[in-house]
Amino acid sequence: MIHDEESEKCVLSAMINDEQALVESLSELSAEDFYKPEHAAIFTLTQSLFAMSVRPSYIEVAKEGAKTGLLKDSHVIFDIAEYYITSQGLHYWINNLKEKTKLRKLKRILLLASDKFKQNPAADSLIEELGAAIMALQTSRKARIDTAKDLAEIGRKALKTAKENKGKMAGIPTGIGRLNRLTNGWKKGDLILLAGETGKGKTAVSLNFISVACMIHRYPSLYINSEMSEQQVMLRIGAMLSGVGNDKIKFGETDEAEDALFGVAMQKVEDAPILHYKSPSLELKNVVSVIRKTKIQNDVQFVVVDYVGRMDKLDDNLKEWQILELICKDLKSLAQELGIAVMVLAQLNDDQKLQGAKRMKNEADIFLKVQPLTQEQQDQLAVKYPGYPLNYQIWVEKNRDGISEVSVPVQFVKSTLRLLDVANVSA
Repeated sequence: MIHDEESEKCVLSAMINDEQALVESLSELSAEDFYKPEHAAIFTLTQSLFAMSVRPSYIEVAKEGAKTGLLKDSHVIFDIAEYYITSQGLHYWINNLKEKTKLRKLKRILLLASDKFKQNPAADSLIEELGAAIMALQTSRKARIDTAKDLAEIGRKALKTAKENKGKMAGIPTGIGRLNRLTNGWKKGDLILLAGETGKGKTAVSLNFISVACMIHRYPSLYINSEMSEQQVMLRIGAMLSGVGNDKIKFGETDEAEDALFGVAMQKVEDAPILHYKSPSLELKNVVSVIRKTKIQNDVQFVVVDYVGRMDKLDDNLKEWQILELICKDLKSLAQELGIAVMVLAQLNDDQKLQGAKRMKNEADIFLKVQPLTQEQQDQLAVKYPGYPLNYQIWVEKNRDGISEVSVPVQFVKSTLRLLDVANVSA
């Protein structure tokens, strides 16, 4: 059999009944994995509704199917309701569908070979053609093996693109001129590790980065937060955007002029493509699901996870460093798959080393440390940059695409939580 109707119905039913199953199915399957045209139509309708932030219930799918003409018989949508499964057993049915898709493709290859035989082909040519087609079935649909010719063409196109975009960044601007130059921005597929000691400003710095990304440059951004309430997050962002002291806002000590500035800041937030997900306990599976969902529905380009130390243990038998390394590996893979930049916040010990897992650094494309400057360092910089009270540095420990072990001095205004760049104070 080259199709499995039960598997198709089980997966579609799970997608409609369980959002977790929906997100996982959309990331693993496409319409071609459904043999029956009406099932492929239901998958496409569900995908379309979810992308529009509409919960794809049976009724909504039936309505959309009738509206678009994709579903000729609405009764088929209610037929699959009998096959409800939970997301826990979903991958068994997904794998069944993938297997049947491979069989259908193999059948097409064999039918093509049969037709080729009638044309009296050269044996070596036919073996090479069929071998390549069969080999493609053995690899993931996302996998690709580049030939020498492919690689050369990739190189030529990369140079051409660089020249066409001369003066432009490849990634999302950071808001800090020197950091932009070093990293070329937060690029698609990047895993950025931002580390700092407790209470030294790493969360505030990350919120500055996310504000620049979505409020100045309009990149849809997601802040995943495990430490603060929604109110705390908004008061911090309000202080950064308004320039009003965070403590004055927090304790209700603002005057009318400051209230007006805060109101303007909240309007900026309302108009910005920013999303927030709050969870006191971060489970990797849920984090991945939320990122996938916001990518589908909002085309999220930049994600901040605050912070990796609050992520739940994947396996009680694993040591902390193994868990943190696996989390970073999974988030790196997700960034590459979705074409987004993911920033993960991490803790530094008193000796400025990563808490729990120095091997997290191996997975990161960019590893940054947020560090207060000593008084001696501040005095030295005051001579070089008169008029700018530089008190912090972003230490670029690792930079896969550029220079590493470089200090980027900045001004961190603690009262308003603002991160200011000496090259562009207004940023």
